[in-house]
Amino acid sequence: MGHVTRGEPMDLLLDRSEEPFGYPHAVESTEGWGFDVVIFGVTPAAMAANRPLHLARLPIRVGRIPVAGEAQPIEGNDIQLSDTKPFNVSRDHFAIERGPDGVQVRDRGSYVGTIVNGVPIGGHRHVATVPLAVGENEVVAGGPRSPFRFRVVVSVRELSST
Repeated sequence: MGHVTRGEPMDLLLDRSEEPFGYPHAVESTEGWGFDVVIFGVTPAAMAANRPLHLARLPIRVGRIPVAGEAQPIEGNDIQLSDTKPFNVSRDHFAIERGPDGVQVRDRGSYVGTIVNGVPIGGHRHVATVPLAVGENEVVAGGPRSPFRFRVVVSVRELSST
């Protein structure tokens, strides 16, 4: 079974106490609003230090640690997952990033794809990006049987006009 390792980029993530969140709902306009994003490992293979990671900046990139003989990922990964053959996770798997309407998950060209709130993206599908709802979201790196399951919580805050 794989595990999450902490690399130097992980130092860019800040940890704060967990805050309560409501049910997922859509955001009609993002002008004047900021987003707080927290990622939790749900399965043992996805847990990072057994605590939530509050993302201090976006994008956050997730991918597999290369095995012997493989090249490094195209873009560096902030969260590195250890996986064995047959791989569930690609070296460049998915990113959580700011999108035009809030926060979104983008499949970074993974072979198997990513599942976001039950919707498969990436892999052989034409859709590579899906928005995250405000509240709790499930992101699976790989197919339905992948051991790399995450809960991503998005909250909205009003930006101060100072």
